[in-house]
Amino acid sequence: MNFGKTNKFTAYTTLALCIIVIAFAVFTCPNFLEAKGLNEQFDEGIRPSISIRAAQPQEEFAFIWYYLQNMPFFIKNGYSITLPDHERFEKLAKIPPDNMNTKKEETYDFFDQHIYNKVDYKNGLSALADINDKLISVFERFETLNKQWGFKVFNHYEVVLTLYGVGGHFDAKNGQVFLKTTKDGKFVLRDPFYVIVHEMVHIGIDDNIVNRFRLNHWEKERVVDLICSIKFADILKDYKLQPPGEKKLDTFINNDSISNLPKAIEEYITKYPRN
Repeated sequence: MNFGKTNKFTAYTTLALCIIVIAFAVFTCPNFLEAKGLNEQFDEGIRPSISIRAAQPQEEFAFIWYYLQNMPFFIKNGYSITLPDHERFEKLAKIPPDNMNTKKEETYDFFDQHIYNKVDYKNGLSALADINDKLISVFERFETLNKQWGFKVFNHYEVVLTLYGVGGHFDAKNGQVFLKTTKDGKFVLRDPFYVIVHEMVHIGIDDNIVNRFRLNHWEKERVVDLICSIKFADILKDYKLQPPGEKKLDTFINNDSISNLPKAIEEYITKYPRN
């Protein structure tokens, strides 16, 4: 066994389990600039930027392991999970999560040596070549929401392509979006641009809205969908809201109330208190 490789794997796995997706989330990251809150504004003249890369083998395996260990949640909420197309992983998906850990290191070695291939991400990377230009107007609106109520904005975002899991997920701590692609460069959910913006909105509201007001999974998804479909209606045309989202939020969130979203959510949880 390659102990140097195993140490890297262990570090990535530990980081991965700290993330939200579900949420959706997982993973490792470089040290990017800190996000700016309501009272800590952007450097004048600096527009947020984005970089795109393929997931490293340790990251990919951490994603896979996260989904395997949380399969009941994803099944319950109607998510379709992509795992490596190999009988080893098909068998693991049937094992109770508590019994998996003894197989982790040997499974990682197998994945690294026999499944992971960086060439598999080439077409997906090419398909996102123009994404920076498309995000300019999105970032302008992010900054407006930041000034209004503290929507979290990073000076730099990173999009990491993965072949596994759900269509998209995020790391709110480090400004990362994880986007599922295929070997032929296709994306499983909508236009990939829509998914990237959706996940960036998740990042923006995770602390100041979701955690602060203890929103559940489908409340959180509905807030993100409403922001995307209202605030970015001219950019994300024909944006589709997820059917399971909490529709009671619709009467509280509109074009005006998004300008003071914390107040709108306070009104919502006053009517629908947390347990």
